Amino acid sequence: MSVNNIDIKLKHNAELFSKIITNDVVYIINTEEKENYPTEACSRVYLNGKILFSKDADFSHLIGTDDYQYKLYIFMTQLHKHVVAQFNDMLKKSQRNKSEYLTKATCLLRQGKRKEAYQLLKKGLKVFPDEPILLSYYGFLCSKVENKPREGVRICRDVILKLEGRSSVNREFLYPVVYMNLGKAYLEANEKIEAFKAFNIGLKSDPTNADLTAEMKKIGRRRKPLFTFLERSNPLNIYTGLFLSTWLEIIKVTK
Repeated sequence: MSVNNIDIKLKHNAELFSKIITNDVVYIINTEEKENYPTEACSRVYLNGKILFSKDADFSHLIGTDDYQYKLYIFMTQLHKHVVAQFNDMLKKSQRNKSEYLTKATCLLRQGKRKEAYQLLKKGLKVFPDEPILLSYYGFLCSKVENKPREGVRICRDVILKLEGRSSVNREFLYPVVYMNLGKAYLEANEKIEAFKAFNIGLKSDPTNADLTAEMKKIGRRRKPLFTFLERSNPLNIYTGLFLSTWLEIIKVTK
C-alpha cells in the first residue's frame, strides 16, 4: 500500500488532491470548498468516480480574521491530511480482515475441513466480494464441496481473467495460488490435461511451490512412462499418459 505526497492545485480556491494505491486499486482524495456552502470545506474519497467516504468541516470561525486565505489553506490542508490518514487506516484494517479470512480458510483446508473452509469463504466474500484469492479458493471448494466442478472452474477462470489487468508484480505473486485452485477444480471435473496445464503455469511463476509440485506428482503417479528414453516430466510422457489414463477410465465405466 502506498500513499503519494499531497499535491495542491490552485484554482479560484485551494484544492487538495491525493492518491492512495493498494493492490492496483487507485483511490482519489479531493478536498475543496463546497460550492453552495461558502463556509464549509469537504474532503471526499473516490473510487471509479463514486464517493466512498466524505468528511465536511466548517470554517466560519476564520472569516474576517487576518490572513484569512492563508488560514483557510492551512485548515483545508489539515482536513485533507486527516482524511488521507483516516482512510489509509481503514484500508489497512480491511487488508487485515482479508488476511484473517484467508489464513483461517487455508488452515481449515490443511486439517481436511473443506466444508468449514467453504462456509468461512462464503462469509468473507459477502464482505470482500471481489477479492481474488478468496474467490479462487471458493471456486475450488465449489467444485469439491458442492460437487459443481463446471461452476468451480468458471469461478477460478474468471479470477484469472480479472488478474490480467493487474501489474506484473501482483500477478506473479497471485498466479501460483489461483492456478493451483484452477487445476484442482479441473481435476474435480475430471479434466486432467487442463489441470496439468494450470499447475504448469503456476509453477512457471513459482518453480519451488511445494503445493503445486505435490499436485503435479499426484497426476504423475502412474505406471512406467510410455517413452522410457525420455524423462517422466517430459510433456510427451505426461500428455500421452494422461490421454491413455483417461481412456482407460472411460473403458472401466462402460464395461
